[in-house]
Amino acid sequence: MEADYNGDDWAFWGAACRGTGLTMMSFSTSLAAPTAAALGGMGMAISTGAVAVAITGVGLCLLAAGMICLLFTKEDMELWIENGFWGDSDEYWGKPLDGYEWTDKREAPNKFIDQWKKSFFTYKQQADNTLALEETTEYDYYEIEMQRFFAFTDKATLTKIDNTTLKVQYQGITDNDIAQQIRLVRLRFKLTGGPIVVYEVTPTVLSIEFEQAGQAILKLPARWKGHYNAYTRTKSGNYGIEDGSREFNAYRINNIDAKVTIPRYQSASETIEAELHFTANSSR
Repeated sequence: MEADYNGDDWAFWGAACRGTGLTMMSFSTSLAAPTAAALGGMGMAISTGAVAVAITGVGLCLLAAGMICLLFTKEDMELWIENGFWGDSDEYWGKPLDGYEWTDKREAPNKFIDQWKKSFFTYKQQADNTLALEETTEYDYYEIEMQRFFAFTDKATLTKIDNTTLKVQYQGITDNDIAQQIRLVRLRFKLTGGPIVVYEVTPTVLSIEFEQAGQAILKLPARWKGHYNAYTRTKSGNYGIEDGSREFNAYRINNIDAKVTIPRYQSASETIEAELHFTANSSR
């Protein structure tokens, strides 16, 4: 559940109360009506109805409690600030946990100056007299915080550059490490000429290139033999299947449908999605 993942206890218990309350009310309705009709002649309908009323009452109380919890739920921005550098969460830094939490105990307020000093970025002079940022542990923490921030402030997009190249744009792609965690989870395409064929392609990526902050390039094969199953739609509406043994080159592709996932932050279990859909005017 998203509320539990984000560490918002009010949202989590509110959703749990609303779900349980609605379930109990639905159950009480199904219990009362048919049972009363079937057992009314035996004098048992009254007791069954009383049980149904009691269940309904509890369900209404839970539903009301769940609605009240909604008043105390926190927005993503609030949770991000609370668990960030200027926040007041009990834990900060260490290993990232779930949506916004950390594992290490936060420095006491009277030691905040120590945390402040640790957070300074340091630079090292290179042979060509330029300065390069040193990637310290504290810098890694900063990157994770910013990746978490982009997860709710930016929308990932997927575009086609050519038949063997897709571009992913998302501000949370802050370095090559997170770019290499992008996964192609769906890839379909149609070819020029012939019948309408949708090729369900094995999601094969030859390489992922970190182009710059916020952008990554996915390189696809130029030849697809052995990497696809094709579902052919005939004039009669039937579908045939190809086993991927026939070779064709990428230049014959005229329409692509794809989906990628990107971690919310470095090594996170939850992901951000971006999709590219077939265009309506390119079916052949």
